[in-house]
Amino acid sequence: MTSNEAVNQEDEHQLHPSWTIAKPKPKWPLGAIWSPGDPLVDAWAKETQAWWNAHILYRKSNQTLLLRFAYPYQIDLDTIQSQSDLLRWVYHLSAKNWVTSELLNHLIEKVADIKSFNLHKPLR
Repeated sequence: MTSNEAVNQEDEHQLHPSWTIAKPKPKWPLGAIWSPGDPLVDAWAKETQAWWNAHILYRKSNQTLLLRFAYPYQIDLDTIQSQSDLLRWVYHLSAKNWVTSELLNHLIEKVADIKSFNLHKPLR
């Protein structure tokens, strides 16, 4: 990639505010004790899930995931046909400086749900 291409991508990123989400990730309610059924905890869990769904956006129409973090990053779900393919993507993304272990965790769960992968079944 040339430096001009990098600048153009940066400009393009600035022109599309929908690629970034201004609302910060919800924080755990101060003083709350994890107790399923507690309205405060349930509200936090729902808000947190909505935040992740907005940042790891599943676009069913073209079978892609759009990661909306530092930069928009698209994953073609047709490239993930097995759990091994998913592992290759996780390995690839783990080298990005904007990717966190929490993001990878949510990405794995989202892809497993879409592809009906059983995360708890041993691979053979």
